[in-house]
Amino acid sequence: MYCLRSLLRIPVLASSTQQNLRKHLITLSSWRNATLSEATWKDEMSMYWKWIGLNDVQREELLTYGETNKTYQDKAVMERQVHKLRELFPKADLCHMIAVMPSLLSEEMESKLNEYKRDWINLFEGQPQQQQEKKKLIELESQRLLLEQMDLDKLVTKNPLVLSKSVAHLQSNVERLCRLLQLDKSELLFLLQSEPYIVAFDSRRSIHVKFKFLLIILSFHHHRHHHHHHHHHHHHRQ
Repeated sequence: MYCLRSLLRIPVLASSTQQNLRKHLITLSSWRNATLSEATWKDEMSMYWKWIGLNDVQREELLTYGETNKTYQDKAVMERQVHKLRELFPKADLCHMIAVMPSLLSEEMESKLNEYKRDWINLFEGQPQQQQEKKKLIELESQRLLLEQMDLDKLVTKNPLVLSKSVAHLQSNVERLCRLLQLDKSELLFLLQSEPYIVAFDSRRSIHVKFKFLLIILSFHHHRHHHHHHHHHHHHRQ
């Protein structure tokens, strides 16, 4: 509490007219109340972030984020969003995801997450095409193994940003990517394991992005005939 006598030792207050003095005191008390209420949400949220497992640095960042985003001051809302993320990605490292991308907990994201998850699942778990020819059986087998390794929870932990892109174009981006770089499904899956967000960009940027990954793909697939890959990009530049 402020002691009036000690306040009057402050020269600016002592020399003030009574009216000014009242103004100063009102300012001081409202400042004190604001600070108290701020401390209250910060304390509560800090305890909550600690409880779900965020480390000190991550907690500090979330609290800073909360200063400008009121939703992040509301424990009930945060609990609901965290619960929803846990249901969607039970094996994912939520603390890491939230720290990398706090907007995952925003209310706008809440409605989209189901849809994002469904699109990624369709992409990864679409069954490989049944191939009749014998030479394709080996490829089919490696494709099946890749599909089994493709773990969405691991993917979103490693790179939560894949959930933030416009996924309306996911399917068409995949088709375009395969066509552009002459990849079959198993090679695509191989690529997606290391660069998952390559297909999550909206189509305006996707072509440009894909060429950035061209070298990565080439370095993955030594067994491919490289001469296929070089003379395509001129035709497709936008």
